[in-house]
Order: sequence, then C-alpha cells, then structure tokens
Amino acid sequence: MNNHLYLFDQKLREKYPHILGIDEVGRGCVAGPLVVCGLILNPEFYHPLIKDSKQIKSIALRKELKEIILDNALHYETIVFSASQVDVLNPKQASRNGMQTIALKLINHFDLCLTDYEKISGLKKPQINLVKGDNISFSISCASIVAKSIRDKLMQELDSLYPEFEFNKNQGYLTKQHQIVLQKLKPIQGVHRFSYKPIAKLIK
Repeated sequence: MNNHLYLFDQKLREKYPHILGIDEVGRGCVAGPLVVCGLILNPEFYHPLIKDSKQIKSIALRKELKEIILDNALHYETIVFSASQVDVLNPKQASRNGMQTIALKLINHFDLCLTDYEKISGLKKPQINLVKGDNISFSISCASIVAKSIRDKLMQELDSLYPEFEFNKNQGYLTKQHQIVLQKLKPIQGVHRFSYKPIAKLIK
C-alpha cells in the first residue's frame, strides 16, 4: 500500500482543491527521448499499486496503470523531447521547459503545482518543488508512470529499428551491454545523445 502518497496530496487539497503534478522521465539516459507529463487528477482517485515509476519494473503494468490514471485525470499534457532536442537544450533545461509549458497550458485548471525538484519560473500560482517527489506525492507518481509508459512505447519503437542496441532491455541507459554494443557500432544520430560525455567520447 502506498496510501501515504495519496494522503500527502489530500492534506494539500484542504487548501488547494486541484493539484497539478508534473514529472519527467529519461533525463539520465544516453539514448532516446525525454518525456514530461503533467496531470490534474480527480481528487477521489486512488490506486494501491501507484508509486514511483522506477519501482514498477513491469512495462505491462506501467501501461495498465497509465490507462487507469488517464481515465481518472481531469486534465493532462505530455511533451516529448527528442535526443537531438535534449542535446541542444541539455536535459535539465529540457525538463524545465517541458514543465513550464505544461503548467502554462493548464494554468486555469489548478490551484497548486507540485513538481519533482525543478522550480517553474514565472508561474503565478503556488508551487512546491519536492526532492524525490515521485516518492512523496500521488500526483507526481501518477505523472511519472504516464511519462514512463509513453517512453516505454517510444523505446520499443527504437528497439524495432535498431535491435542490436536492445533498447527494449536497457531503455536507453548506459548498461554494460549497451556499452559493449557502442564499442562495436557507432552511436546513432537522433537516437543517442551526442552531448553526453560517454557518447561524445565515442564520436571523436
């Protein structure tokens, strides 16, 4: 049971009835997109399996929970940054840009914004920036699951195009297997993040 996440949000709803939770997924990967999701849940919605998406190992379960979450979202937005866009912006700025864009799109629908760590500049509504927010807030956890599931699908698509990299297994992270393949094959433009040091070293 992860009802402490739900209770955290419910306590805040005593003052702020509608909460926007925002999170990103894929910031530390060397390949694939970065996905940002923001959502405003039905205040009554609760599900006992919802927790930080990194703790949910099953792609199928993440997908199932994503559908349940979106069915219970009053409003939501997602933004996908390609590997090339992450290279231009850097991962931190891409995350911030995505969060800011989503918050501004949904500005008329929430009373409080909760983010996983990042502060949204220029937001004229209350916000709380939580360290490891996906382990504290139900809304942020839901956003992380939706973002992760969307990214799962995109990585599966990349896996079908470039099976030798086994993106379906490593999800774009620099695992030992991924390192071995990168030593044999060159990083792929638009798929790998060329600004990341381990990739930059390989293309010199």
